[in-house]
Amino acid sequence: MAKRYGAAKEQTALGRVLSMFAADADAARYDTDTGLAWGAFETAEGNDNAYRRSAKIRLLGFGPADLPAGAGSDLKMVKGNGGDSWLTIHGFRQGSVYSLYVQKPYVPEDDAEGVDYARLIADQLDSAVITPLAVNCAKSADGDGPDTQSTAFYSIKVDGGTIWMAGTVEEGGKYSGGNIILNFTREEPAQEMNACTGK
Repeated sequence: MAKRYGAAKEQTALGRVLSMFAADADAARYDTDTGLAWGAFETAEGNDNAYRRSAKIRLLGFGPADLPAGAGSDLKMVKGNGGDSWLTIHGFRQGSVYSLYVQKPYVPEDDAEGVDYARLIADQLDSAVITPLAVNCAKSADGDGPDTQSTAFYSIKVDGGTIWMAGTVEEGGKYSGGNIILNFTREEPAQEMNACTGK
């Protein structure tokens, strides 16, 4: 069932990015209209026209938390905010952004009642209609085995149009911290949804 959300009192940086993405805005606007400090262009392997860029963002709805920093044997916990995240866009130099994702460190507070992806993203938007499409996946999105990442799919109607979101949890290990991943596309991930529901 679709549900209208509107938790943010005003449009956040992520909200602006999602509205621009839904409207297929020109890639240059991500520099001028989002208020984010984007990192350098990273060219995709095998395609000089494709790139990715990342920016730090802070998601609303979180408080102080111990966050993983570093990797491998250098991994340690540092004080921060549970909403401190990375936003990464994928696009073409001669065209628009074709996908984006948010990577948020997984903190103990996220596990209190399971990860509510819809509420997490709704807290960043001043207005949205969020419809759950497949939230109890039995199989992985590639259909090769059981789902172990709490995978769920939603459609989100924002200013600019409708986009699709896939939420997953990447578990941490001895030398890595876990992450919540929110992946956004303008095309419905029908194949992945069918695979995860066993259809």
